[in-house]
Amino acid sequence: AIEEDISSQSNVGTKTEEILNESTDVDDDAVRGFAVFSADSTNGTWEFRHNSTSSFWSAIPGSVSASSAFLVASNDGTYIRFAPNPHYHGSALLSYFVWDRFEFSEGDTVDVQSRPQT
Repeated sequence: AIEEDISSQSNVGTKTEEILNESTDVDDDAVRGFAVFSADSTNGTWEFRHNSTSSFWSAIPGSVSASSAFLVASNDGTYIRFAPNPHYHGSALLSYFVWDRFEFSEGDTVDVQSRPQT
């Protein structure tokens, strides 16, 4: 759960590589990212950034779906966070598939309803 009224400076997010550590790919050297197909934006916004020293966060659209998943590339300096609305405390869900970055680019939207099993 996120703290109520947490400041933007204190809400540093989670390193995406920590989230993706549990994923595997048949290619040992595969680069990874997220294909976000559900982002609960009822009480705030999901955001990401690629530089831990930057104060600029990019929003993940709240309108994502399995037919229009939003791609976020991951590298060693990428963080993801939930930025809550004022006075909100609780949880928010983000659902994603791991993206191997073989095709497409960050910021693209893709259909993930049928995925190859590799």
